[in-house]
Amino acid sequence: MRTLTILLLALACGYLLSAGSASAGAAKKVNAGAGTAFSWSTMGINAARKAEKPILLYVWDDTKKGNNEASGLETYLFEDKDVKSTFGSFSAIRLTTRSKGWPPQLLAAARNGAAVYVMTADGSIVAQYTSKPTAKAFVAAGQRATAANAAAVEKMKKNPPPEFKDPEVAQPAGPAGGPKEAEPEEKKTQKLNAIPGLEAADKSEKTGKEADEKSGPPPEKPKNDGGGLVIED
Repeated sequence: MRTLTILLLALACGYLLSAGSASAGAAKKVNAGAGTAFSWSTMGINAARKAEKPILLYVWDDTKKGNNEASGLETYLFEDKDVKSTFGSFSAIRLTTRSKGWPPQLLAAARNGAAVYVMTADGSIVAQYTSKPTAKAFVAAGQRATAANAAAVEKMKKNPPPEFKDPEVAQPAGPAGGPKEAEPEEKKTQKLNAIPGLEAADKSEKTGKEADEKSGPPPEKPKNDGGGLVIED
């Protein structure tokens, strides 16, 4: 009888321990835009370049109710211990699709979901995602950005990229204090399309849909994009 009692107690303890372990390992769901994995800022690309750190840019659509893509990133990817360790020294920037200070193509890719970009300090895109990557692939992208960042900063100092200006923000008056001459609509369109941002993703880094419908066809790579955003070879 005593042996049976001991056996039953042992089984009960084992069950409680396994249940507790499963409960502790279960990730608590984080609402989109509420994650605290990093000290998120909302700085624009000009300020991010001045910081001279590799960049983690996360954009989510705050107009979409129940944004599961964004919630999934903040719950499962950003909270991963290896991800937090790798990206802890990055300029972590969290924006919505309605934010300013970055090329609109980068923000638009997150419509109806979310987008994540791993960059060097000059804004060169090392990897981008519109669906949740594995933590291993994401960490590898962060390591590549870290390794390439010193050279990117040095290049930026020797040849500073032009200051980025939001296309929708009114620019200062032209010479002699007169009103600035309006640019033809065709030229404005060309300027917007000239800012690269969506063609930089390494196809091997993407997960989910092979061709994301939200991003659309990539713009042609320009000689001068007006915002200095370049693509990592």
